[in-house]
Amino acid sequence: YFPVVLLGVLPYTSVLLSSLSRIKSLWQDDLGRYALLWFAFVFIFFSFSGTKLPHYIVYGYGGLFILMALSSERLPGRGWLLLPPLSLFLALLSLPQVIGFALPTLRDAYVRDMLGHYAGYFTSGYRWYFLAAAAVTVYFMVDARLPKLSKLFASGLLTVLGFSAFVMPVVGALQQAPIKEAALIAKQHDYTVVMWRLNTPSFD
Repeated sequence: YFPVVLLGVLPYTSVLLSSLSRIKSLWQDDLGRYALLWFAFVFIFFSFSGTKLPHYIVYGYGGLFILMALSSERLPGRGWLLLPPLSLFLALLSLPQVIGFALPTLRDAYVRDMLGHYAGYFTSGYRWYFLAAAAVTVYFMVDARLPKLSKLFASGLLTVLGFSAFVMPVVGALQQAPIKEAALIAKQHDYTVVMWRLNTPSFD
C-alpha cells in the first residue's frame, strides 16, 4: 500500500511526505495522534488481510488529510511542493502515447481488445487541458508571489476537473462502450447473452 498511498493522495504527495517527516511532533498533539492512529489502523489491517484492493486504503485517507492540514504552515519549497501535480499532468498528457507503445506487448486478449480503439477516446480537448494544467503548474513553481496554499488549492481544482471531465469519461468509454454497444445489439435482435470466462458481476 505504500505506492498506492503516494499515488492516491496526488496532487498532495509532497505535503504528505513533509507531514510524515514531522511524525514525532504530530504524535505530541492530540488531534495528530488521533489521525496517525486512524491511518495506521487501516494501513496495517488491510496490509495483513487476505484480500487487498487499492481502494481499501481510502478509509484511512481522512487521517492523512488531517495530518497534512496540521502541517500546512510548514510546507516544502514550491518546486518540491508542486512536482507531484506536474508529474501527474505530464503523465496523463502522455498516456495516449504510452498506451500505443504498450499495446502490441499486451498478452491479455481482453485488455488488448479493450484498448484497441483508444485513440478515438483521447480528444484534442483532453490533450489541451493537461498541457495547460502542466503549464500553469510550471508557472506556479517559478512564481514567488502567490501563497503556497493557494497554489495547492489550484492544483487540486485542476486535478479534480481534469479527472471528472476527461480521465473518467475515457476510462468509462474504454471499459463500457463496447459492452454497451453489444447490449444494445442484443436487445434489438432479442439475442441470448452468454458470458464465457468473464467474471464481472456488474455486467448484468
